[in-house]
Amino acid sequence: MTIFKGDIRIPKWLSPGAQDLIKRILDPNPEKRITMAGIKEDPWFKKGYVAANAEDEDVYVDNEAFSMHEAEQRNSGSSPAIINAFQLIGMSSCLDLSGFFEKEVSMKFRITKCILISTDTVCA
Repeated sequence: MTIFKGDIRIPKWLSPGAQDLIKRILDPNPEKRITMAGIKEDPWFKKGYVAANAEDEDVYVDNEAFSMHEAEQRNSGSSPAIINAFQLIGMSSCLDLSGFFEKEVSMKFRITKCILISTDTVCA
């Protein structure tokens, strides 16, 4: 529901450009929401972006998950259902964005020093 209201919390550790782009993608107003063309032209998105080569991609797609057979059976004889991006994201388990909206967790780092002694490794 927070996405529908536009009440989202974006992690502060993301760069300002990434934060801005995410806000524009998740804008609840479809008139103001950024388009795919707009995303591709966004300075943060374009930084270091290299278009994917389809031959290099090793993508596994579960065709059953994206099958329209079930939807066709439910909607037979009626017009196709219209859904928005937020509903589509909610329906797909592979597009789980909940990590962006949960309470921010502080990151802690621990630095250790490893010393190699003959074949045994000792970490301090």
